[in-house]
Amino acid sequence: MSSNKFYILILCVFLASFIPTGETGGIKCHYCGRSNICKLPYDSDPEEADFITCEKSCMKFDGYNADGGRVVVRDCGIYEASECQADAQYATTEATGTLCHCLLDQCNSVNGLIPSLLTSFFMALVGRIIY
Repeated sequence: MSSNKFYILILCVFLASFIPTGETGGIKCHYCGRSNICKLPYDSDPEEADFITCEKSCMKFDGYNADGGRVVVRDCGIYEASECQADAQYATTEATGTLCHCLLDQCNSVNGLIPSLLTSFFMALVGRIIY
């Protein structure tokens, strides 16, 4: 490995150490859609929003049920990943839409998925440059 690649790797590890995680060993995620309807437009104000601590990731599903009704769910994800999947089926329902997982605190808010996905893209790009 060249010295430049080594320094890039060290920089990435250093920057990754500043990624916030939940204080109890989990990730703090927005929670709505299961116990209460997600208000639209969603207000991610910490005083108004409900939160849950998740073990693997935060999840947001945004789609439509078979009758054309909008379905939005913010909850814990079952995968440890930062990615979105279009045309996904939500759990065991007939609802289909976009299902996203992310790894940062409160990343399943309105705009929170973008920084998480950009961070994942950046780390993958740096990994590709190094190797």
